[in-house]
Amino acid sequence: MDDRMNQHFNIVAYLNFAYGALIAAAALVVGSILSMIGGLSGGEMSPEEARIVSSIGGFVAFGLLALSLPYFLAGYGILKRFNWGRILGIILGAFALFSIPVGTALGIYAIWALTRPEAQEDFF
Repeated sequence: MDDRMNQHFNIVAYLNFAYGALIAAAALVVGSILSMIGGLSGGEMSPEEARIVSSIGGFVAFGLLALSLPYFLAGYGILKRFNWGRILGIILGAFALFSIPVGTALGIYAIWALTRPEAQEDFF
């Protein structure tokens, strides 16, 4: 195994962890803001409207947390050099390309590193 490519694989794994954490943090922020908006409205919302907005906040937070989990899983799989981790990293890298600018950088780097011929040899 080439040490430089090994280092690239580790970087891709840690970037997947970081990107998953970024999505999870966004989930907590958005969920918290939308959950508190009823109280912050100063009585301009009815209790039913506040409950609806709070429920939407919970659904958005849950959805974003669910989206962050595959990135943590891919990071683990890449660190352990599992072939399924490499494949998941390539797929998530392709999806991340549409998230400008951070996801695009992650996607380009992940696809470049994980599709190299050395990657097919090093992952099992």
